[in-house]
Amino acid sequence: MGGKPCLVFSAGNAVRGIAPATGTVLWKHAFSDQDLKTKEGRKGITAQEPLVVGNRVVCCIHPDNSSGLGVCLEVNGDEVKEVWRDKLLDNYTCSYVGWQGHVFGIQHNDTADRIGPLYCFDAKTGKKKWELPDVGGALTLADGKFLTFNGSELIAIEASTEAPKELARSQKLFKKEESTFRY
Repeated sequence: MGGKPCLVFSAGNAVRGIAPATGTVLWKHAFSDQDLKTKEGRKGITAQEPLVVGNRVVCCIHPDNSSGLGVCLEVNGDEVKEVWRDKLLDNYTCSYVGWQGHVFGIQHNDTADRIGPLYCFDAKTGKKKWELPDVGGALTLADGKFLTFNGSELIAIEASTEAPKELARSQKLFKKEESTFRY
């Protein structure tokens, strides 16, 4: 970041940038107590590893283990500022995917009572570009295609920043009673 090697990771209540050769903290952004408020005795967390898109870092925080939000930080040297946030990027267990200056994320949580949708956001502006409902709970990018799994089917989606296009679905791989996902 900024021409320097940087490891970016979540650490409970903060996101940090670390120099890989020395372990020196290059920058840190701690979330407020309000952002990490508790519910039913649970403490809020940063939910998964952040995504780096240029000098932007997109991460997810979960105040109460069920509803979270995506937060985009801008890093310039050792200065960090929040530039946008959106509740639609509530990726409890699935990390974001970055592609062509955009952030792709699936909104769901640890109980799998919400599967999908897949969202595309512009990393600079925080503007939602599109959404595709009910496609999955895990996400990866391979050979220009997003691959996702909704608990019973593998789904291929053409990678695009303009409009989603589902390419294929597998047959159901599990019976309803064999899957812990609710679909």
